[in-house]
Amino acid sequence: MDNPRQKARSALHWENQRARELLTENGAIGVLVAELIREYLDFYKLDYTKQIFMPESNLMSKQSSSKQELHE
Repeated sequence: MDNPRQKARSALHWENQRARELLTENGAIGVLVAELIREYLDFYKLDYTKQIFMPESNLMSKQSSSKQELHE
């Protein structure tokens, strides 16, 4: 019989706790930094890295900023 506590501990969690704190505690600055990294990954077509970065940084739940918004 499987132990539910052990199963919960071994579950894979893609969201990074420190990245989530950066986005929530630092507000706009944290989101700006994460969006700039996302833009960098897009520009250099680092698709695999972006696939890992987006869920781990919890940016999947946020709407992407436009280049103009990042510039301002």
